[in-house]
Amino acid sequence: MGNIRLYWRRVVVAAGVLALSMIALLPAQSASATNKNPTVLPPNSAAFGATYAEWNNRWWQWAASVPADRNPVTDTTGEHCAEGQSGRVWFLAGTAGTGSVTRTCTVPAGRALFFPIVNSLCAADPGTDKDPAIQRQCASDSLKNASGTAEIDGTAVQNLSNYFVDPNTSPTFSLNLPPNNYFGAPPDTYTPAVAGGIYLLLAPLTPGKHLIEFHGSSAAATSIDVTYQLTVKA
Repeated sequence: MGNIRLYWRRVVVAAGVLALSMIALLPAQSASATNKNPTVLPPNSAAFGATYAEWNNRWWQWAASVPADRNPVTDTTGEHCAEGQSGRVWFLAGTAGTGSVTRTCTVPAGRALFFPIVNSLCAADPGTDKDPAIQRQCASDSLKNASGTAEIDGTAVQNLSNYFVDPNTSPTFSLNLPPNNYFGAPPDTYTPAVAGGIYLLLAPLTPGKHLIEFHGSSAAATSIDVTYQLTVKA
C-alpha cells in the first residue's frame, strides 16, 4: 500500500500495497513462454481455487478486515503478519505510506504467498456511485506512471508487467470495513469495489529462511520499499 486518500463518494487507496500501475504492459504470453520465474505461478493460472484477479479482491478483503492497531499493512516489524491468515494461501502486505520497512515473519510450510508489487483500490461509499465504471476509472487512473521490481531469494522476477491485474476487467466485490480500520473510513460495507495492480503468487517455499523484496513508485507514492525475512516452518 502507499498513500491512502479518502474522497467523498469513493474510497481510494494508493501505492506499494495500494496504488501504482504500469502504462506500457508487455503483450500477454503463454505460461510456457514466460516461465522464467519458476517460483511464481503463471498469471493466467487459477491456482488454489482462484485467478489472480480473484486473489487480488481477496487480498483487499483481508487487508481491510484487520483493525489498524494490528494491521499487517501498518506493521513495521512483522509481528502481525499472521493476522487474518487462513487456508493454503497467505498474504503479504506492502506499506500504508512512503518509505521502507523490513518485516520478520514465520509462515507455516505448504502455504503459497500472494502479494502486490503495486496496486490500487476504489470503492463506492454506501448509497452512492453504484456504477462500477466510476470505480474502474478511478482505479485505472491510480494505476498510471508506476514501476516496480521484486526479488525472491536474490533472484529478480522477470516481466513483472505480465502479472498485471487490470481493474477494467477484474470482478467487482464488496469491502467490509470494521471499526478502527486503517483507511480511517466509517465502518460499513463499501460496494462496488474495484481493484487492480501487479501481483505475484508464489508456490509454497521450502522450509527454512527466505528473503522477499519488492519496490514500487508512482506519482502518488514516491517510493515503496518492503523486505520480508521469512522463516518457513515445517
